[in-house]
Amino acid sequence: MYVVKTNRLGLYTSGYAGLYASEIEALNQACSFLAAGDELTSIEVLNGSERIDGKDLAACCRGEKNLTTDLKATPRT
Repeated sequence: MYVVKTNRLGLYTSGYAGLYASEIEALNQACSFLAAGDELTSIEVLNGSERIDGKDLAACCRGEKNLTTDLKATPRT
């Protein structure tokens, strides 16, 4: 399970914007938030062990990098 956090409605530090079964679902939601101007958006594994945000998340949204299940941004081949 993946958690998408955002600064929308002040949820970035105090809660989450959604819970998703796959990294692709989470990425789609995170990309929507970034496109709407919510720069403080991240995806985390539910247990908090992995996280992606910032430039790597933005690159995944633009299709420049691939997102792995452990939330790593890898170069497109």
